[in-house]
Amino acid sequence: MFPDGSDVTAPGNVLILNGEDGPADTVRPRLETFGADLDRVYVRGLRGDDGEPLLYLPAKIDAFAQYLAQVQPRLVVIDPIMSFLDQSISASIDHSVRRALEPLGDLAAKHQCAMLLLRHLNKQANESPIYRGAWSMGFVACCRSAWVIAADPEHEERHVLAQVKNNLASPQPSLVFTLEGERPGAPRLSWLGA
Repeated sequence: MFPDGSDVTAPGNVLILNGEDGPADTVRPRLETFGADLDRVYVRGLRGDDGEPLLYLPAKIDAFAQYLAQVQPRLVVIDPIMSFLDQSISASIDHSVRRALEPLGDLAAKHQCAMLLLRHLNKQANESPIYRGAWSMGFVACCRSAWVIAADPEHEERHVLAQVKNNLASPQPSLVFTLEGERPGAPRLSWLGA
């Protein structure tokens, strides 16, 4: 069941590309805390098993497409997207960002998977949430849906997952959650509802 109460259809494979956290010491313990089926989760860092970069956009898109065909994920998480852009991409220039991200949209359609791209927030706390992502607006412009996670200004211990863009469906309600520390470095989310 999803946090909003809707049902999950069938389980699927997940590919997590993580450029900042260690797969063994950070990502795996968090997945275990959430009760993930680790047989369906593929976690990779910046490099593949052969030591070569698994994904640098747009240069390595063909190799990445081959990997997607092997893993057959329903969800691909790229965290953070900035770690997987090649040096030819200027993250502050809209058309440069689009050149890097548009091939991901094509791959998502071809492989029938969702792509979840994470990026850090900028320091402009008073900005509209749609402008809070670091670097170019091209990151949001290329996406069909965009979300932000931020502290709840009314309750210090709570966080809010809020939709800031959605081109595919009706607007979705924001969801509130808390982080509960069962294990160091692997907090458990407790969803509180909309």
